[in-house]
Amino acid sequence: MIFAVALSVLGQLDLAMMAADQCDFDRALALSDPSRGVSGKQASLFRARMFVELGRGAEALKEIDRIPVIAPELFEPGQRSYLKAMALGLSKRFDEAARELELAAKAGFDRDLIEAERAIAELEQGRWAEAERRLTRLLSSPRAMKELTSSVYNLACLRSKQGRQTEALELLRSAIASGYGDFRHLSTDPDLEGLRRAFPNEVKALLRRPAQCTTW
Repeated sequence: MIFAVALSVLGQLDLAMMAADQCDFDRALALSDPSRGVSGKQASLFRARMFVELGRGAEALKEIDRIPVIAPELFEPGQRSYLKAMALGLSKRFDEAARELELAAKAGFDRDLIEAERAIAELEQGRWAEAERRLTRLLSSPRAMKELTSSVYNLACLRSKQGRQTEALELLRSAIASGYGDFRHLSTDPDLEGLRRAFPNEVKALLRRPAQCTTW
């Protein structure tokens, strides 16, 4: 009986992961809800990631706090601090997020991903010049267009906020062409309001593409 229950819970989480891979994060959260019998470190990590994807930082933090600080089977060194920094940033707790990113860096976590998160914080705080320098430096790396497509998207947002809509559109197209697939929020992202006004038909055409997500 215990073995059957374990299989049932595992299957439920697998279904949630499949929903996330289809960009259906709300359904993924519903399927992984503890009230449905899904619990444990793996489930909390999954839900934390989904809350981050949905911009719900406070809820992501609650899930992260349920995961032991030492969980080597779930995290590579520094990854927990990086995920927590993302959730703190979404909650506008930028000083705390910066400290978590420092911890992630000291633990040896991916430097480019840390720099990308720092650039997001700078954009959110209106520190455009710093964000631009960081993103430009970051995107000069060989891996940028293949693995850092969200940073290309963020640079598109910055260009749109600067009123440079033609550049913003080209960056957005490059990000999507290089694999940036979760563009559900293209129609609502306030950072791209100027772009939507300047190129409404082009943005609508991008929205007609099928979104492609992965459970990271």
